[in-house]
Amino acid sequence: MSASVKIDLHGLDGAGMRALVASVGGGAKVAAQVMRSLYADGPQEIPELQGVRRQLLQRLSQVATIGRLRVVRALPSDEEEPTTKYIVAGDDGLEFETVVIPAGDRSTVCISSQIGCRMGCTFCQTGRMGLVRNLSAAEIVRQVVLARAALAGWSSRKSRPITNIVYMGMGEPLDNFDAVWLSYRILQEQRGLAIPRRRITISSAGYLPGLDRLAMQGVPVTLALSLNASSDAIRSELMPVNRPWPIERLLAFAEDFPKRPDRSVMLEYVLFEGVNDSDADVDRLASLLAGRQVKVNVIAYNPVPGVPLRRPAPERVEAFASSLAARGVWTMVRQSRGRDVMGACGQLGGGGSSQ
Repeated sequence: MSASVKIDLHGLDGAGMRALVASVGGGAKVAAQVMRSLYADGPQEIPELQGVRRQLLQRLSQVATIGRLRVVRALPSDEEEPTTKYIVAGDDGLEFETVVIPAGDRSTVCISSQIGCRMGCTFCQTGRMGLVRNLSAAEIVRQVVLARAALAGWSSRKSRPITNIVYMGMGEPLDNFDAVWLSYRILQEQRGLAIPRRRITISSAGYLPGLDRLAMQGVPVTLALSLNASSDAIRSELMPVNRPWPIERLLAFAEDFPKRPDRSVMLEYVLFEGVNDSDADVDRLASLLAGRQVKVNVIAYNPVPGVPLRRPAPERVEAFASSLAARGVWTMVRQSRGRDVMGACGQLGGGGSSQ
């Protein structure tokens, strides 16, 4: 990396911020103030940071910067509480997407970790793009900064806090492990965004090399794994990642993954009509999951243009979930938000309309 490339403050956790500030002559208290002002005051440039001596800010400006995302389009859904998909661009002009999902006095932000994805899941719009590039930790964090600013002014109503972060946007988070793990730590910084660990979910299509690295951190991360099939034959057709790392390996990982005693690994199961939604699928899935500490989220497929898969009828979705629950598996149906703006699960990277 060129020596002229400046460090982006949004890409620093507490330790990184202390090291940077020390390099320009400031102590730990100054670093804490820089972190606090960065996230509390919303400065656009380093001289706008509050509570820090001007001379130190001048030195800091020589080695660091505050990056920003450019909002290309904001696409609110037609829902009563609009889900909004933000198409944003980084400094290189390449676009990616962030989804903000309000619900009462709560809100969830679905963040991207890559532009495109190389996992190649056949039902996913992002996977059809291939991998364009990884996002930096700063670009990941800035999606939450953007969402917080948007929520503060939503329809001139009372500001609502960000209560949940899900790494379920564009990309396979654990295929960009270093940036994702750094951003995960930054989001929790008490002088920054201060998102509690239990409110941050990292998802994965089942990319075992990244999952193994995650387990090695020894931290009880809230984890969601995309299962989507009751047999390796079906899952391999839907998700090429299953070929090197089949279902049994994924479930064994889920069982051994470090987690809090009151938490289970969440398995996401997207239903496709006539593919993985039969009574036989329920039976196989119940057998696979018997005795395992997991929970299942059943999600009806969100259509993607050009993909010859169909969304099951609502009654079939409910019947599938009820049958699985009756066999002793903790199960719930997750309702998708933002489908009309291509903002739901599997639709990101698809522009602005599902019509």
